[in-house]
Amino acid sequence: MRFCISALISLILSANLFGQNETRGVIINLAREVTNFSGTAYALVVGISNYKNPSIPQLQYADKDAVAFHKFLTTSGVQEENIHLLLNENATNAAFWTILNYISQKAKKGDQVYIYFSGHGDVETQTIVKDAYLLPYDSPSSVYPMGAIGMIYLKSWLATFSSNGIQTIFVADACKSGSLIGGREGMEAAANMLKDKWQDEIKIVSCQPGELSLEGANWGGGRGLFSYELINGLSGNADKNQDKIISLRELYLYLMEVVPEKAGKHPQNPILTGNLEYNISKKNESLYAFNQQLTIKESNEHLAINTGDKNARGISKPDNKDLQKNDSISNKNELSSSFNFNSDPLINIRSMPVNTADTAINSLYNKFLHEIDNNNIIAYNPPNAYDSYQKLMKLKEENKGLKENAKLVFSNKLMTDIKILIEWLLSGPSNRDKGFDLGKRSFEATILREVLGDKKLKENGMFAQVLLAESCRTITFNRNHDLHMPKEIALAKLDTALVYDPNAVYATCLKGIIYEEEYLDKKTAIVEYKKALRGNPNFTIAKHLLIRQLYESESYDTILTYLALGNRNLFIDVISWETYKKLNIKDSTSVYYARVLNQCYSPLNSEVSYRNNKDVADWLIDIKQHADAIVFYEKSIPAFQRFMGDSMFRIIESRSLQDSDREIDLTEEYSSLYYNLACCYSTTGNIVKALEAIETSLEGGWTDFDWMRKDEDLKALHSNKKFFKMISQKEKAFKKLNQK
Repeated sequence: MRFCISALISLILSANLFGQNETRGVIINLAREVTNFSGTAYALVVGISNYKNPSIPQLQYADKDAVAFHKFLTTSGVQEENIHLLLNENATNAAFWTILNYISQKAKKGDQVYIYFSGHGDVETQTIVKDAYLLPYDSPSSVYPMGAIGMIYLKSWLATFSSNGIQTIFVADACKSGSLIGGREGMEAAANMLKDKWQDEIKIVSCQPGELSLEGANWGGGRGLFSYELINGLSGNADKNQDKIISLRELYLYLMEVVPEKAGKHPQNPILTGNLEYNISKKNESLYAFNQQLTIKESNEHLAINTGDKNARGISKPDNKDLQKNDSISNKNELSSSFNFNSDPLINIRSMPVNTADTAINSLYNKFLHEIDNNNIIAYNPPNAYDSYQKLMKLKEENKGLKENAKLVFSNKLMTDIKILIEWLLSGPSNRDKGFDLGKRSFEATILREVLGDKKLKENGMFAQVLLAESCRTITFNRNHDLHMPKEIALAKLDTALVYDPNAVYATCLKGIIYEEEYLDKKTAIVEYKKALRGNPNFTIAKHLLIRQLYESESYDTILTYLALGNRNLFIDVISWETYKKLNIKDSTSVYYARVLNQCYSPLNSEVSYRNNKDVADWLIDIKQHADAIVFYEKSIPAFQRFMGDSMFRIIESRSLQDSDREIDLTEEYSSLYYNLACCYSTTGNIVKALEAIETSLEGGWTDFDWMRKDEDLKALHSNKKFFKMISQKEKAFKKLNQK
């Protein structure tokens, strides 16, 4: 049994807040008078069933639970424009914090804020601090500080709302799987971290520590048990005294009665905290009637299933098709008829304030949005979104609302791009990332600090990530470039990142890269890579970098220890094969070589065959195994030709500008492939083959002539007349073409 985020919250409840008494998971605040809010209600509703990372288990009904909660809020009187619904791919880390920031600017004393989250929650068990996280759509499958929603930061926001006189209701249905990286060890460690006091929020969570939050087709035609009964209770089922007002006490009693009963042999006991006399909702007549019909239907189906009587109360035993039909009816038609699922999740933030009537200002703001949508964020020369943003910020005070919207839209885009940058770094750059400009993304980090300010970035847990992104300019730009960051400054930023986030193992890893690439200090680099892996053994790129350095230093016995750490992949199998070959362990060498060959060939997908063979060859060049690399480059060529032929055929058919750019990328890959093959032939002494490969590379479009003249891997060709003649001819033709 794995740990869930709702368990974390329940552990927090053991703290004796404001002299409260604890009764069976409920904290009663006797000191506070009953005061229901009379202001405006705002809501951030999140539901994620389908995660971006395939390693995170997919859910069935978390998104539908969020849609149902959205429906409850709208039918209960909360204005549609004040409800922000994030479902699946729209529920990114950046969108979550952007909307929370937006709500914090709008809500004031006497208002009410709902935060509802249905999805995965987990604990980072591999790091030193063992923080708890809610997992957004783009969360990593491990190293959660890289992009999950830290509970320590969310707790701070909720406490701030409450201390400002804003009634906050936090609902978490986030313990739906036992297949994440957290465990019972993480449960205890996270509890110790989260024992500090919160403020006066109402918290409603799906289950106790060690329990799972159930979901299934037999509740509401396909829902999570807790969320389904929560809305039933809030809509009127919990109204025990029939006064059409549901107090927190009534809701608690209802949930503690129906959820464990329906969970059956799988224990699930919700947790609720807050002032029990608080009136949390009014009876919702339309939803109450609909829920009553569903309850009768479920009771009849339950009776039919358990008695075997197909005609019990006129209802037959449901089969899978019935359940799918119920799912469609109850969730898509009944619950979401008033909601457009294709709408922009930030539409309320992006919209033009009603008091903005100036045509020139409207044009500037629309231009800004257009540049955001077209990913024209920054350029080394304007115009771009950053240029438009700076102009918007210079507008007069009467355009404050427009300026605030622009700031939030821009910060959301910048945070998203920083997240992509870090993912790109940690997954390992490859030849598939032709269009990725690391330098621009790194510069965006500096702009994000300007837009949001360090205080906000610290509040949402992104400060360490932004410092990391900024530091990438050390390894991105050469020393003569205006945007280059001196390595000393980069290391200082990374040390600061580790102060603010001790879990920032990616900062430790980048320190290792800087020591390796900028200082040429491989020993210190190895130390930093080891630190990163001690912080999180699941950190794949740190493991790869460390193993490569150990291989180059011929520490083969040490490599075996790290090869056994964490999950295996193609790179690990390649290094295992080469390491066992160096140690002259023939059986293991044969086993891993067979594994590599098996992964490199796909009979159904020529692109997979090409990519995997080329990746293996690139890694072998990196560890100076040029002879072995030749085998895989030669295997990649026919696969690439098949793949390129298919791609070119699709390009001709579609005739789109984007595909024209794709054609350029393919030809660049073609020339690069033959250039690397030429390097391998050269280092192994096959001059004839090397010259043939160079000629093909030049014909394919290779134009870095200066590098060819000084590349150490082509040293055997540097005194060859044919080599220099080929280069000179192509260089002259290239210059002549560019002069036209």
